[in-house]
Amino acid sequence: MIPEEGQRPTPENFHYKLEGDIYGEALDRDGSYILRSNVTQAEAPGLWSMYMQLVWIESAFKSMKSDLAVRPIFHQVGRRVDAHIFVAFMATA
Repeated sequence: MIPEEGQRPTPENFHYKLEGDIYGEALDRDGSYILRSNVTQAEAPGLWSMYMQLVWIESAFKSMKSDLAVRPIFHQVGRRVDAHIFVAFMATA
């Protein structure tokens, strides 16, 4: 039951019922990741390992760049990405 528009919800005009099975499924997935990938050769543990490596690398660069006060830069060309990583790494040395 939902109150009329402009009416304040009260215990008399607002009621809800949880769908037990749907609520249970949501609780089971709470805090879980669902990875979607176009990689078909790898098994799930391998994909998770690659994803976690990416997270660790991104975290390291974020930390390093925050110390340098460098704004985020997003490159699309491979050699520019390599050059950016090299310059960022050399700046911390």
